[in-house]
Amino acid sequence: MLVEAFFASVRQLTDRAILKILAKSALVTLLFFVGLGFVFWWAVDWLTELLVGWMRGSLGDWAYILAYQETAATIFAAGMVLLASWLWFRAIAAALIPIFGDDVVVAVERKHYPHALVRARTIGFAEGLGLGLKSLGRTLGYNLLFLPAYIVLAFTGVGLAALLLLVNAMLLGRDFDDMMRARHGEAYGLHQPDDKMFPSLTRFLLGLVTAGILTIPLVNFLGMIIGTAMAAHMAQSRTVKEHVKAQAA
Repeated sequence: MLVEAFFASVRQLTDRAILKILAKSALVTLLFFVGLGFVFWWAVDWLTELLVGWMRGSLGDWAYILAYQETAATIFAAGMVLLASWLWFRAIAAALIPIFGDDVVVAVERKHYPHALVRARTIGFAEGLGLGLKSLGRTLGYNLLFLPAYIVLAFTGVGLAALLLLVNAMLLGRDFDDMMRARHGEAYGLHQPDDKMFPSLTRFLLGLVTAGILTIPLVNFLGMIIGTAMAAHMAQSRTVKEHVKAQAA
């Protein structure tokens, strides 16, 4: 079912509803990094102003380099934004899942599962934002927890990439589970705090596929859309429904 869910999700990428969601999420991400770039530029410019005032009298013949202060601040800020976009893209993308993810699920259910759309519970912006902040908190917490391992494995290259993939798969799987449970948990009878929408293996594989897409240049911006659509398909699968019934029993 997971393979079928993947290809069904890819085929729906050209739907107008999905394209609108993709445009909105891309705009929010772009605005975030533009704002981050401005903060970096302001901070570096302010710091260099302090250093210039302190160093001006001691530079002598080298005082002309102070004219390049603005250029240096701009270059540094641009470099920091590029670095941040590489390091934080996964965290930002995950935080956007609950905010825009419900729209993706609605598009999938409207096309493939109209019966599920009727009984689904709509996730409002405030609730979606709350889920997104929880996701961001988990991401930061787990990555801080694994930071010593990241540092050790950084010298092996492959080991670091593998651990990052596994950690991200676990986190993304949890994000998808929380989102789909918020939408369908009541209809499925999931009332206990530890009830899960997806079986452990399904949850992990959903996260793994999405995390894998997020590592591919020029395609990674589609990762969260595809992953969320896959979660919507999997929520209607026989495996998940049997898993939910077993928990409710």
